Amino acid sequence: MKVVHVVNLDILGGAAKAAFALNKALVNIGVDSKLLVQQKFSSDNNVFSISDNLLNNLKTNSRIFFDTIQMKILTRTKKGRFSFGNIGTDISNKKSIQSADIIHLHWINQGYLSLSSLSKLARLNKPVFWTLHDMCGFTGGCHYNSGCMNYLNSCGNCPYLIFPSGIDSSNKIFMKKIELYRQLNATFITCSEWLAKIAQKAPLLKGKTVLPIHNTLDINIYKPLNRENIREKYNLSEDKFLILFVSLSIKDERKGFSYLKNSLFHLLNQYPFLSSKLEILILGKSAGDLFKDLPLKITQIGRVKEDRTIADYYNSADVFLAPSLEDNLPNTVLESLSCGTPVVAFNIGGIPEMVDHLKNGYLAQEKSVFDFSNGIHWLFQNKDRLFEMRQNARKKVIEEFNPDLIANSHISLYEKQLQNL
Repeated sequence: MKVVHVVNLDILGGAAKAAFALNKALVNIGVDSKLLVQQKFSSDNNVFSISDNLLNNLKTNSRIFFDTIQMKILTRTKKGRFSFGNIGTDISNKKSIQSADIIHLHWINQGYLSLSSLSKLARLNKPVFWTLHDMCGFTGGCHYNSGCMNYLNSCGNCPYLIFPSGIDSSNKIFMKKIELYRQLNATFITCSEWLAKIAQKAPLLKGKTVLPIHNTLDINIYKPLNRENIREKYNLSEDKFLILFVSLSIKDERKGFSYLKNSLFHLLNQYPFLSSKLEILILGKSAGDLFKDLPLKITQIGRVKEDRTIADYYNSADVFLAPSLEDNLPNTVLESLSCGTPVVAFNIGGIPEMVDHLKNGYLAQEKSVFDFSNGIHWLFQNKDRLFEMRQNARKKVIEEFNPDLIANSHISLYEKQLQNL
């Protein structure tokens, strides 16, 4: 069995890392599995890029540029990403695609595959699996619906668009996807049961198989380490309760950063003495403005690409904060738990499939600043329980998200589809 995974990037971004981890898990149990990406950043021999020479790289950068400009001009970017699906390239003649028994799509936006590109893949008459890392596969372009239910009809009047109307771009894209999915012999996989339940009710996927299989990760990199040694290694405070926060895109309302900030203000207003006990570690894009005026020590780590270094920072923290208001199965939560670091998050999306309330973290009521701050305080108060919670966190990942388990779940699905040909 030959499998080719198609995804925008290999190791940058949540969907890319999930696809990369799945590909590695399949290779490790003997499957001939490869990644075909738009841009490659790893040195993995099983990853191949379409930007393999100067000309192709120029074409890729041009597609990404025009896709980004289109989004900035035509959409309300603070609400999140919207994909028009009209900029992409034809990969149907690529060697890895031609020789594959299974084509497995992942996150293919940002100028990689257009709806026209997908139509050309459909003509190959190969079994296609499509892992939905968000909602874009069954909407008129948005990646998360933010409460809008127009995708249950035919989209239109899209709140993401600057010029919405009944026959706006979202409606036109929706109609094009109807025609595309008639051609595409696709089985849809969701990373969470939460997204599966939503996708199964989506008109665009009517008649299609939709089922959940969780993401995985490298449990030999994201693993528990000695916290004291890690803090010493990176010159971090030895005696403070360290709160880790990953800043990916502070402008995206869906990520809930304003709720995080207000939760911390609420916590310190209730317990002023915590100002000298807590410290925030910010991993990723600079988010200094987000935390200004907070009477806390703030350590900005900046962007880190090396997985082992990222795992070190998870291990250095007492708790990881995930304030997303809408999310599928965020890698950051999975990585934190795999390192044995408890998580405070809102009880939304696929997060409850990872975080067990009061066992390996704290699930706050959705959009409740009070309850989110209460979760941080609960963990701070229960330092004696942290050892047990860390064990529970790691155990959860080993039992439900380990690479062999997830890889074999995919193999069973692939084999079933091949037998039905």
